[in-house]
Amino acid sequence: MYNILKTCAILVLLFEVLPGCQKARIEPGDDAPDFSLKDIAGQEIKLHDYRGRIVLLIFWGDCCADFSTAFPRLQLIYEKLHLQNVEFLAVNAGQPKNLPVYYADEYDITFPMLADEMADVAFLYKIRSLPTTVMISEQGKVIDVLIGWPTEEYLQDMISSKRQTQ
Repeated sequence: MYNILKTCAILVLLFEVLPGCQKARIEPGDDAPDFSLKDIAGQEIKLHDYRGRIVLLIFWGDCCADFSTAFPRLQLIYEKLHLQNVEFLAVNAGQPKNLPVYYADEYDITFPMLADEMADVAFLYKIRSLPTTVMISEQGKVIDVLIGWPTEEYLQDMISSKRQTQ
């Protein structure tokens, strides 16, 4: 329990105190900053390799509310949306790299789970709370930023409205 509280305190420091002089957050229409992180198998994952697909960046930590129920639900949504050219990248921010491995195994997750141990990518995206979901277009532009876990209805609505404007 102490480790979870310590991790949450570090995340608050990283996301609430340090970003003070920057633009408040990334916004729809912004270019999605490119990054490279390793997945749980040690493979390097680069955001620009997903151009041409809608990407959902899900920034999370194990101190997030309801993460134990969110991941099984996200896996079911992913199985449907992956067929519609949508990719999920779950970015564990500011925690040891073994946590995504554990939770991927625990919840049978098949979408990429990435370790952002120093929260560099979370900082790059100006993430101020966990979980935060960033939807990125096929062209690499931010479509939406959602504080919290995405629902299937939210994702379907965002994808439909995005595709109707093309």
